[in-house]
Amino acid sequence: MAGQKGFTGISFPFRFDGRGGVATSTTSITDFSHIKESIMQIILTQVGERRMELEFGSEVRDHLFSMSDDETDIAILKFKIQEAIEKYEKRVEINNIEIIHDESIAGEGTWIVEIDFKVIKYLKNDTVRIKLN
Repeated sequence: MAGQKGFTGISFPFRFDGRGGVATSTTSITDFSHIKESIMQIILTQVGERRMELEFGSEVRDHLFSMSDDETDIAILKFKIQEAIEKYEKRVEINNIEIIHDESIAGEGTWIVEIDFKVIKYLKNDTVRIKLN
């Protein structure tokens, strides 16, 4: 079963491979890059941004610029992230979501989301880290 391919799709962010074709990513029992890219795409896409899929994405940006280190703000953001992933990425179960305010980056700081998830098909865990601003 090692190396068995599960999912393949266009890489995110969109780019070309070394041969000039569209870069793709694959998910296997040892490599979850396609699923990580899918989660990133869900979180970083604003609801209404896609013309043909107006409901796709998350409401993270709606909360981002009014964010503080307040527990309520962080809980709302975690809820919005989990809600979007559960709606659009059926291949995973969320284990944990951490919201980190890194003030060492870019003046006022950067919000970072770490999402620990389990790939249901392989019963294996992984983490994706997304910088929000």
